[in-house]
Amino acid sequence: MDYETQIMLDNAFNSFKELYGTIPTCGAWAPGRVNLIGEHTDYSDGWVMPIAIDKKIMALAKFREDRAIRAASLDFPGQREFVPGEKEKAGNWHDGLVGTAWLLSEKGDIPGADILFSGNVPIEAGVSSSAAFMVCCAYLLSGLAKIEITPKNAALFCRRIEHEFFGVKCGIMDQMASAAGRKGFAMLLDCRTLEIEDIPLPHNLTLILAHTGIRRSLAGSKYNERSEEVEQASKIIGVSFLRDARLEDLEKNKTELGDILYRRAKHVINENLRVHAAKEALVDGDLKTFGMLLNQSHDSLRSHYEVSCAELDAMQELWIEHPQVYGARMMGAGFGGCALVALKPGAYENLFEQIADEYQRRMQRSATIIQVKSGEGAAFFDLQIN
Repeated sequence: MDYETQIMLDNAFNSFKELYGTIPTCGAWAPGRVNLIGEHTDYSDGWVMPIAIDKKIMALAKFREDRAIRAASLDFPGQREFVPGEKEKAGNWHDGLVGTAWLLSEKGDIPGADILFSGNVPIEAGVSSSAAFMVCCAYLLSGLAKIEITPKNAALFCRRIEHEFFGVKCGIMDQMASAAGRKGFAMLLDCRTLEIEDIPLPHNLTLILAHTGIRRSLAGSKYNERSEEVEQASKIIGVSFLRDARLEDLEKNKTELGDILYRRAKHVINENLRVHAAKEALVDGDLKTFGMLLNQSHDSLRSHYEVSCAELDAMQELWIEHPQVYGARMMGAGFGGCALVALKPGAYENLFEQIADEYQRRMQRSATIIQVKSGEGAAFFDLQIN
């Protein structure tokens, strides 16, 4: 366990004792994720290349004698008590736990428990704090109920919650990266077969998130609209999913697609090609090519998929002006959040102040920076109490 995680665990343990008057006996954690490349391809059955990061959501718990679940968080206000199987939403952070307990009740009885959450995953920054929370809930409640869970099953289960409980037509990438990530590796994920190939990360690659100062919300974005557009494009081209379409198919149907659907499909088809090219670049240690692919991805997300914004564009442009930077792109669903920057080790420490000053001048917003490293996927654990 790394130092930061140990500090989080110790703090949560002491807070649990103070809040509930007893000590927790078990827990779970799940990391956020950074998607290196392969944006908005997962719900088209495409390929993506995320990493689990060293920032995580953690939950500690202890059984109760009744069936009630009582949950609180160190990071968000409010405490809620409910019985597994309930489906009522409160419109706050508790809903993810309620949805998990509701769906997991299909597989067995969920025991009562007192639960306390904590975490250090940046919120609404494009690193999928929501998926980390859901995967953490799935591992915790499965562990409490002694229901066997695998990373793949956990990811599929959490996607069902998004679809059936929240009505968000998300893909599988976020959940799979959080559940099955490996430290030191990127995950080449086939979103159709769920096959995973672990790609070693070069030692001379540093990853940072440069936050635009705009908090983004998946539910408030045009995420579902884009999902519907690529579905329409697939039907016109004559494939079940855009992963099966070739560039020749796209051009053949250009007139019938119209400008908008043509551009949406062009992004997805080319982005899948970029994922495979990025794999080869990382394997070869060719970070110049890797960075170029990141830049191309951003250009496509801005012009073809139209999920960027002025702040993300400015952030990306400012970073790629410097020779110490391999490349950069907007990351996540879009409309705010972070740009992912790939650069040489130590370079951001010299560049950030000047970039932040220029970003402030252009956009009248403050930028923040988060260095991320690859981390391990989700886990359930028992606490050994001396």
